Amino acid sequence: MSHFVDAWNASYVRLENTLFYPSEGVVAFVNRNIRRRIGFDRFDREFASPPVVLDLGSGAGRHLRFLCENGYHPIGVELSSEACKQARALMSRSGLSDFEIHESDGGRVPLADASVDYAISAATFDSMTRLDAASSAAEVYRTLKPGGLFYVDLISDTSARSGQELAKGEFLIDEVHENGTVQLFYNKDNIDSVFAAFKLRSRRLHQVIDDRGNVISARWECVFEK
Repeated sequence: MSHFVDAWNASYVRLENTLFYPSEGVVAFVNRNIRRRIGFDRFDREFASPPVVLDLGSGAGRHLRFLCENGYHPIGVELSSEACKQARALMSRSGLSDFEIHESDGGRVPLADASVDYAISAATFDSMTRLDAASSAAEVYRTLKPGGLFYVDLISDTSARSGQELAKGEFLIDEVHENGTVQLFYNKDNIDSVFAAFKLRSRRLHQVIDDRGNVISARWECVFEK
């Protein structure tokens, strides 16, 4: 994964992935599987201490902020130094301090075995080669506690982007957006392969289709259990 660092730093310098709001999928995962917010400062369950949540591919920090503001201790692992810089600035300006950010790729998560309660990864596992994705999935599995849940979203192979095919379903992007990065497209078979160590709890395909029936975007949302 380290060979794509420069491309991702350039992408964040161009502010292509400097996002400020959490994804609907991550919010729904937290609400359905961990605890539901029922008031301004009330939830349907309380914790003795903040659960530790690994955010693999934490980017500019949008999910770190969401998790921190809702009573979790998020730990971000992010390949891009520019993204880490932006995430630290976001958390500082939000007045938040109960978080960690580690500059590292997904194949080297600097956390102890079974030290994480939950894990999330939004739009990250589809920006890896297949080998790197399998290595990163193994690291998430290693760091999760038994019974821990893992949310991940993945671009479907029914989507299309412009690029050079490196291997089946794996492309080097030549579009302006995320130029020079890799895109791995997913179907049920390679989801099962990459995340083979996990138990599949749920898998949903969300498609956006225009009025002519063309697929504008398509993403899988999966919840796994260790």
